[in-house]
Amino acid sequence: KGFRAGYARKVGGLGPDTESTTYKEKLSKAKRMNAYAQKLRDQHKMSEFPKRVVKPKPQPPSKATVAMQYAKSIPPPKPTKPRRNRTESCGSEGNQQDPASLKEEILEERVRRHFIHKRMIADLEKL
Repeated sequence: KGFRAGYARKVGGLGPDTESTTYKEKLSKAKRMNAYAQKLRDQHKMSEFPKRVVKPKPQPPSKATVAMQYAKSIPPPKPTKPRRNRTESCGSEGNQQDPASLKEEILEERVRRHFIHKRMIADLEKL
């Protein structure tokens, strides 16, 4: 039984009867439909229909361009005043002094500070 059931399914039919008039009519009708469809396709290719123009969508600016625009809008930083050097604070400004006199001035300033601090400590001890 199993062999007969599987065999019948695989074999199939005998195919169309190519000599019958109904088959020939259907075949000629299908050929005419295909020829007409091909004719229409050719006509549409030849005709000049206005083609749709696809407008590009405006894209948002990239992060890099946004950052560049922001950087351009910020005012530049104001220049800071140059700091005074120790040598300028001890001596006269703008004049170049020799190292020996500069050392003497620094030494005198330190001696003066030393005596000031010594007096302050003596005042604190009195209290």
